[in-house]
Amino acid sequence: MIAELSGYRFDSHLALQLEEQNIKIYPVEKYSITKGKYEERLIMGFGNVTEPQITKGIKTIADIVRNNN
Repeated sequence: MIAELSGYRFDSHLALQLEEQNIKIYPVEKYSITKGKYEERLIMGFGNVTEPQITKGIKTIADIVRNNN
């Protein structure tokens, strides 16, 4: 799934902070040919996780993103 959060940048630093919380996201910007156009988007997957884990993960993403912008 690709999510867009206007006003928030997803970069390798943020991805590393999330990975420390066992959340793996992929900044779209890293994989795009045209740089500077997709900084507010991230790629997320939900394989092999339960619904409560997804809920907790989304809350963790929100907390970390808010503290970094």
